[in-house]
Amino acid sequence: MSDLPSLTGSIDVSKILQLTPGVQNSGDINGYLYVRGGDAGHSIFKYNDVPVYGSAHLFGIFPYYNAFHIGELMYDKSNLSSVNGNILGAYINTKSNIMSIDKASFQVNLGLLASQFNIKIPYKKTVFSLSYRKTYLDDFLKLINVKNEVNYSFEDINFSYLHKMSNKSKLIFDFMTSKDKLKYNSEELFADINLTWKNYIAATQFQHSKNERFKFTANAYFSKSLSSMNILQHDLSIKVNTSITDFSLKSNIIYNIYKIKSEIGLSYNNYTISPYNLILANFGFTPKTKYENINSNLFSIYQDFNFFITDNINLKSGIRFNYFNHSSSNKYSFEPKLGIYFNEKRNTNYYITLAQKSQHLSLVTTSSIGIPTDFWVASANNIPFQKSKEISFGINHHFNKNIVTNFDLFYNEMKDLLIYPFALSQFNEASSIEKDIFIGNGKAYGFEFLLKKENGKFKGWMSYTWSKSLRSFPRIDEGSNFYAKYDRRHNFTTIITYSFTPKFVIGFTQILSSGNRFTSADQIYFVNNVPVKEYNEYNKAQLPFYNRTDFSFNFWIMKIKERKAKLL
Repeated sequence: MSDLPSLTGSIDVSKILQLTPGVQNSGDINGYLYVRGGDAGHSIFKYNDVPVYGSAHLFGIFPYYNAFHIGELMYDKSNLSSVNGNILGAYINTKSNIMSIDKASFQVNLGLLASQFNIKIPYKKTVFSLSYRKTYLDDFLKLINVKNEVNYSFEDINFSYLHKMSNKSKLIFDFMTSKDKLKYNSEELFADINLTWKNYIAATQFQHSKNERFKFTANAYFSKSLSSMNILQHDLSIKVNTSITDFSLKSNIIYNIYKIKSEIGLSYNNYTISPYNLILANFGFTPKTKYENINSNLFSIYQDFNFFITDNINLKSGIRFNYFNHSSSNKYSFEPKLGIYFNEKRNTNYYITLAQKSQHLSLVTTSSIGIPTDFWVASANNIPFQKSKEISFGINHHFNKNIVTNFDLFYNEMKDLLIYPFALSQFNEASSIEKDIFIGNGKAYGFEFLLKKENGKFKGWMSYTWSKSLRSFPRIDEGSNFYAKYDRRHNFTTIITYSFTPKFVIGFTQILSSGNRFTSADQIYFVNNVPVKEYNEYNKAQLPFYNRTDFSFNFWIMKIKERKAKLL
C-alpha cells in the first residue's frame, strides 16, 4: 500500500478502502466510508479497538492517524463478529505496531504539506513508541510574506507503551490526541471564521494467556471528540459547539473446547453527548440555542463460535444482547450473526452470511465537504436506534498463489435511519432534536467483483461494484422512494504498482464512478425581492460521471539493512 499514489506522501487507509468493492467513493474531500449502501456513521474507524468519533482532518486530505504508528489494519465488511457490535456497517480497526517492536528505530517523513516522525525504543521488558505529525503550510507562507486569508493547521501525537509483566501477561497503554484549526479572515467582507476540532483517546489493556487454549483481556478506554465554529461578521455572531465522550470497560475470554473456538465477553459504555449548541448574537431574535445534552449507558454481552461441521464446512456464529438506558428510556436490541463457508474444491470457496445489527449512536451529517459541523446523537427519547438485516453470498477462487478473484451479491435492509435537512442550523424557537431530525428506512443491493494479484513485480487489483441504494422517509416526498446521496450505480477502480528495481517503484490508480445524488432547484422566482426556490424530487439530480487518474513515482535514495531514505 505504501507505493500507491498519495497527495500527502503517507498511507491513507480511508482512501485505500474506497478503492475496494462495496465501498462507495465519497469524493476527494470527504473522509467517511459508505459501505454497502450505509450512511456515514455506520462504519466507525477504531484505533486499537477504541472508536475515533472525529476520524478525519480537514476535507479528508490527511488520515486521522500517523502511518508510522500503525502496524495492522483489520477490515471486515460484513462485520460478522459479535464482539464488534453497535455498528451497522463495516468493522475498521487500525492497530499500533507496539507488539512487533524488537529493536530501536527512528523514522521521519518530510512532505510539502506536513511532516511526521516516529521513535521506537525497547528496553528489557518495556517498549514504547512515540509519533508526532504537524502541518506547516501556513508557516511557510508567512516566511515568504504571502498574505493568506485562509489558514489551516493540525497536529497529532500518538504514544504507546507495553510492559511484559511475565511470559504470559502484558500491560498496554495507548494515548492519542489531534487538533485542527481553520481560520478565514476577510477584510473586504468584514468576516472572521474560526473552526476547531479535537480528538482525545486514552486506553489501557491487560492481556493474560494461560496457554494456547485460553486468553483473557480486560480493557478500559476514554474517547472524546469535540468541535466548535465561531463566525463573526460586523456585530453578528454565530457559535456552534458539539461534543461526544465515550467511557468504556470491557472484558473478553477466548477459549477452545475440543475443536470449537469461542469468545465470550461483556462491555459497558457511558456516553455524554452535546449534540448541537447554537449561540446567536445581535440577530434580533433568540432561538432555542441548545439541544438537550444526552447522558446514556450501554450494557452488552456477547458470544462467538467458530468451528468446522465437516472437513469442508466452516461455521461462524455470534450473538449479542444490548441494553441501552437514557433517563427513563430503556431499549433492548438483539444481534444474531451467521456465516457458513463451503470449501468444495481446493482453490474455490463459497460462503453465505446473515447478520442482524443495531446501532444506538447515529452520526448526523450537515456537510459533505469535510468540515466538522456533523454531530452525534443517541437513541434517546423519541429517537429510535438504527437496525439492519444483511445477507450476502460470495465465491472466492484462487487461480494460483498470486491471482485471486472474488464475487459477492448482497442485500441490506435498514430501518430508523436519520436525516437532518437543515444544513448548519435550524433557527427556530420551537426546535428540538426530535422535531428537526427526519426518521425513515432504506435498502441497498448489488454485486461486487475483485481481481487481485498479490505478489511479483507487477501487483494490484481491479474492482467493480454495481449497487442501488434507496431511502424512504414519511416527511420527504410523501414517503416515496428516493436515492441515497452516495448512490452510485457504477464504481470501477484499477490499482497497479510495478517495481522496476528494488529502489524504483511506480504506482497507478484509476477511478471511474457514477456521480453523487443531490436535490436541484426546479425554478427560482422573487416575491417582494426575496428569492424563492422550488425543488425537484429529493436527490433526483445527479452529478456528472467521476473520473480520476493518479500516478506516483517512488525512488529509494538509500535502501540498506539499517537505513532507508525514500523520495516520493
